[in-house]
Amino acid sequence: MRNHWKFLWVKIAVFLIGIGLLLYFFYDGLKFEILGSIIGLMATHITADLVRGVLFAREEKIKLGKENFTYDVVYYKKPLSIGGGKTHIWYDAIESNGAAYDVKDDEYKHFELDPVIQANFAAIMEAHRASFIANPTMIRLDDFKREEDGTVTLFTSRTAFYNDLVTNRAMDFEFNGDMSVREIFESGLYLSPLNKSKMSNHIGFGAFIFYGNSMIVTHRGGNATLSKNQFTSALAFGFSEDDLRTVHDTFEDDKPKAGERFPHLTTEDLTTGILLVRTAALLKMTVPHVRALYAQNKIHIHSLGFGQLVYTGGKPQFYFAIVIDDDVDLSPEKEKDDKNAKKKEIDFNKNIVFADGMTLVKDNGYVLKLKKHGTNKTVKAEAEKSFFINYWHLLEMPKIDGVPDWVYECKAL
Repeated sequence: MRNHWKFLWVKIAVFLIGIGLLLYFFYDGLKFEILGSIIGLMATHITADLVRGVLFAREEKIKLGKENFTYDVVYYKKPLSIGGGKTHIWYDAIESNGAAYDVKDDEYKHFELDPVIQANFAAIMEAHRASFIANPTMIRLDDFKREEDGTVTLFTSRTAFYNDLVTNRAMDFEFNGDMSVREIFESGLYLSPLNKSKMSNHIGFGAFIFYGNSMIVTHRGGNATLSKNQFTSALAFGFSEDDLRTVHDTFEDDKPKAGERFPHLTTEDLTTGILLVRTAALLKMTVPHVRALYAQNKIHIHSLGFGQLVYTGGKPQFYFAIVIDDDVDLSPEKEKDDKNAKKKEIDFNKNIVFADGMTLVKDNGYVLKLKKHGTNKTVKAEAEKSFFINYWHLLEMPKIDGVPDWVYECKAL
């Protein structure tokens, strides 16, 4: 967002200089008409940038801006302290002790939007005018069941990401007058049970990554559909069919049987595969290399639990902590030619922050200050709500080997 405004001011400066030069050289007859056309085009371009800037600033608030929920405060609202700063999360913690999961998947079952949302689909999609949107097929959580042995069985099907945009990600957007998805479908004391929910509810993953004394934190872009320009966990993504395909492709020994669309990996292999593939992409490493590190017990994956986000209408999220041994070389793997090697360099200042300390401050909202690894510099930005929930889950677990002590103590910077 900050960069958007910076470049806008540059455009305005160039625009004004251009007007001056054109007036100086072309202030007569036909040349002045050409000048007028050029000025008109530039003014239109700058006006469009101004409109986009306003949309960026307002979009999050008009989509998910409600905090005076009608939901049961005692049940959902949980306090959290980070580095001396205090905040809270609105969350339904279904499982917070790292239970084992089993999946019962129906890949041919597809979620259908409620007729009210179908009738207002175009109007609700207006909430995302300042976002880049696509429509992959996502994995939906229809329900869950706790088994006698402690395993949690997950019942999954399919949904489209567009369905998420007009339900979970636009809960408070007022359409067709003053209606909102939350007021129509989720305005009671408690969230609807998953098996009765009218929301798209595709599964989300969040994972902290720890390396040495550092927590790896990523920064969302300005065109994200949620939490624009905010810090989030190292890995934060929705579970899609593309993830299934990618993971199955990495398990060379897992061959599909006749008639099977997706081979039936174990849930542990599936979850591990997804997280390893995403970790490899984040750190600009190859998947085989990251899988080898995991096989050598150099990468450790800890399930923290799962639950439903209140502010997005009950969207289910699964949380993890990934610990990478500090003797692992995280330098991007070198390709054979310099061109590809350059592409694989990590820009530590753009998308990834290796933080050796963290505190929460009240600064026009709750802002995280992160101490950058190996320096006395700090960076700060708002953190998305799911980051705080991931943190809450981590604190609910017994201390995990390899997670830095400061993460639990979280001393002020």
